[in-house]
Amino acid sequence: MSEPILRLHLSSALNEDGIRAFQPESILLTDGDEGPRLRRPLPSGSGAQGHIPQGDYVFRQWRTSSYASIEEGFEDFIRQVWWEGEKTEGPWILRVVVEDDDRAYQGLRLISKN
Repeated sequence: MSEPILRLHLSSALNEDGIRAFQPESILLTDGDEGPRLRRPLPSGSGAQGHIPQGDYVFRQWRTSSYASIEEGFEDFIRQVWWEGEKTEGPWILRVVVEDDDRAYQGLRLISKN
């Protein structure tokens, strides 16, 4: 079972390596009632690469060992946002961080103000 989606408030922008932003149309395939699917392989990212603006985001973090691939973890996050009916906008963001000598991944997307 997937972890619940969390909410994250960034009071200031993050500017660092390890951030990739993807426009939805560049990475998602619609699969009817089953929800969105991620294109594989994941493209290199575009747009706000290296930058996450301040704001309120849906958020989830997972470890390398949690999924067989980065794409599986990112797709699970995106599908969970869809299943929970969260209203979001803008690019899907993938952030790579190192914690406790292990790589962790963070999925984020801006919460819609409408």
